[in-house]
Amino acid sequence: MTNNPERKARKKLREKREKYEKEPSETLLGEIQHWEERLQTLLKCKVDGKKKVAKVENLEKTDDEILMEALAYNEEHKNDPDVLEKQEKMKKRQSIEKDRHYRRIEINRMKAKEKEEFQKEIADYKKGKEEFETMKKNAMKEIMEKENINKYEASKRFKEEYDKHLEYTRIIQEISKEQGCSKEEAENIFKQVVTQMKANADPIPE
Repeated sequence: MTNNPERKARKKLREKREKYEKEPSETLLGEIQHWEERLQTLLKCKVDGKKKVAKVENLEKTDDEILMEALAYNEEHKNDPDVLEKQEKMKKRQSIEKDRHYRRIEINRMKAKEKEEFQKEIADYKKGKEEFETMKKNAMKEIMEKENINKYEASKRFKEEYDKHLEYTRIIQEISKEQGCSKEEAENIFKQVVTQMKANADPIPE
């Protein structure tokens, strides 16, 4: 520990900034500004750390006594160019710290949102995969029972039917996109096209 008020203020300021870098908060930002102001007050006047009392041994001043002397000095010299310059620098630094604070909050918010969205995507993927595996298992069981075939053959049949389903879904999506219509309307258009194709493919009776 140190009894030097200036060193103490610098140490406190450094500690608060380190904490703020790791976890920004309005409270820490206020404490940083408090210690910055205290340090600047001490630096402006450079009040000696000891006071002399006539015919009495020198007595150590408390931090509050030194701060009060510094404030009195600054009030007396508040219009001095160097004091005004330091005050302006302090205001600019506080403004920069405040901007950094809100930028960190926004960055942390964006990171949290991205993490949440990524976790949701993973959860949706896992859920979709589980639902697909359950559907596949049930479908294969039904195929094996209806067609009286083994698991391997049922797996092949399931793949064939599933590929057809994917192709059908792709065609419906394309029709919906090209025609600017709903899924139900696209399905009706597809049915009409298939019906027409079958009619054209039927042989002409003699």
